Order: sequence, then C-alpha cells, then structure tokens
Amino acid sequence: MKLSPFVFVAGGLVILGILSFGAISVHQYQSDSLSAAGYTVFRNPSIRISTPVGGKQFVVGTKVRFAWIASRVQFVNVKLINVSLPETSGRSILLAKKISGRSFSWTVNAPISNSYKFVVEDVSNPNVFDSR
Repeated sequence: MKLSPFVFVAGGLVILGILSFGAISVHQYQSDSLSAAGYTVFRNPSIRISTPVGGKQFVVGTKVRFAWIASRVQFVNVKLINVSLPETSGRSILLAKKISGRSFSWTVNAPISNSYKFVVEDVSNPNVFDSR
C-alpha cells in the first residue's frame, strides 16, 4: 500500500493528511507545531539545531558542521556562549553573522569546555533560537 502524506497551511490553519488509494485521511490542528508522517510544521518562527549532537568533543583544528531546521526565519547568527560568565559580560563570541542557509562549518581554534554552548538565533528576533 502506497501512502502519500501532504501538508496544507493557510493562515493559522494547518491540515495534515495521508492520501491512500483515493481516500484522504485529514487532521486539522491549531497548535504552534505538530508532527505527523515525519513532517513538522511550525506556525511561529522557530529554529531547531540538528547537528552537532550534544556531548560531542571539539578538538582544536577540526571542522565542526552546524545544521539547523528553521521556519519563518530568513537569517541567523551562530554564536558560542560561555554560560559560566554573567550575561552582562562579554560571554558571547559571534562565529557567523547573517547566514541565509541552513548550515555553517567552523574550524575549532581553541579548546571548548563544557561551559560553552552553541546558539543559532534569528537575526531579526533574538528570542527565536536554539542552543546545544
């Protein structure tokens, strides 16, 4: 049996369905995000880091690839933040500015301890971000 999932978004309405032998199974949702048939649909701007996976060791001289899934986000900044320092100090290092793609590679140039987090944030709205 061949199943063909589909997603339809109009305004605040999200409709997911699966087309199978001419019959359509349809579900309507009004939440900020939903998942079905392997798809995630977001109504509000969102960013979700997909790589690197947490717990990865970063060795000086190696290249790290960051990838993320973004919805309704045009440009992002990629930052390295030392979470052990107060927010008012210069704890943030900008690795990449105003990236329009969905990935970025960075060569590790100094030891990275567990007190650092990588952050991908929306350029126009820093409250939309994900960190690892």
